Amino acid sequence: MDSFIDHEVAASVVKKRRHYTSKQTILLVGEGDFSFSLSLASAFGSATGMVATSLDSKDWLAYKYCSATSNVERLRQLGCRVLHGIDATTMSKNRSLRTNKCDRIVYNFPHAGFICPETSAFQIELHKHLLMGFFENARELLSHGHGEVHVTHKQGYPYSKWELEKIAEKNGFVLVQASRFRLSHYPGYVNKRGAGSHPDRTFFVGRASTFRFKIDAGLRDWPDLRSLQMVYEFFAETGNNTSAIKVAEGTKATGPAITTAIMATNDSDEKICLTVETARPALESMIHRPVHTTSFPAINTPDKKCKLPADDKSTAILKLLIKTVKFLVRVFSALFIGGETPSE
Repeated sequence: MDSFIDHEVAASVVKKRRHYTSKQTILLVGEGDFSFSLSLASAFGSATGMVATSLDSKDWLAYKYCSATSNVERLRQLGCRVLHGIDATTMSKNRSLRTNKCDRIVYNFPHAGFICPETSAFQIELHKHLLMGFFENARELLSHGHGEVHVTHKQGYPYSKWELEKIAEKNGFVLVQASRFRLSHYPGYVNKRGAGSHPDRTFFVGRASTFRFKIDAGLRDWPDLRSLQMVYEFFAETGNNTSAIKVAEGTKATGPAITTAIMATNDSDEKICLTVETARPALESMIHRPVHTTSFPAINTPDKKCKLPADDKSTAILKLLIKTVKFLVRVFSALFIGGETPSE
């Protein structure tokens, strides 16, 4: 079967830049003018293990960034596969991307666009919505062995309100390390605003870090991501800690084991109490985090579909507004630029 990533590397010696090597298969998400991708490719001397993507269409990209076209041409000369019109919140549905798993998935300075002031509650919710969709999709494309998701993110207020680590954990990831990000680490990389009236301008990075996440070993095989998210939400706060049900003693606390415990005790729609113990890779069967005990509705029973909490009005309105904004952007692109469908 043909692979969308060629694992052959031009140089015989493995080359490295910061967290990345020429031996890895790397998916870059949400690229602006593709200068970050080119920085890695230039360091490696080859980009045959890289796939670089942008949300913008090819024409829209050239309109927004003066260096984008030349950067993309150089990347392709080095063997990189470049895809346009790739949405980070739906990318796992793309046939080209889901053919093979990636060692690294990189998303630098994710941003939902300048709709409201950065400190507004609505703008913060837009960013959180973007991160949630990204992690849901990254989980599907990441190699479950040694794969990592890297998100470079600004620190301090209001960026701390985005709850990056919490959203990652909600999708079954665990933080491996957060290291200081500096532009000087990646020669040639020029960060871009990407939206607003001056998309080609840079922005002040300030204090930022690259957060490296791995899929939590204890939740790696959880069969239903949505039910995992639901359980996480209920375990986020300590509830009734009486008559808890634990995974059988001596059993490795994996996702399927926990699911079996839930299914075995869910004979009705009554709320039950469950204690979940998950394993950290280095400690295997040891407890990964403080045990949380709470009560929640029956889920994943053999004869019932997973019961998820209904969206409240504010969430429904937010989703509608996000869809409206995306629709207007596509209409504008189609009328004035020439479309925004995924293309190479």
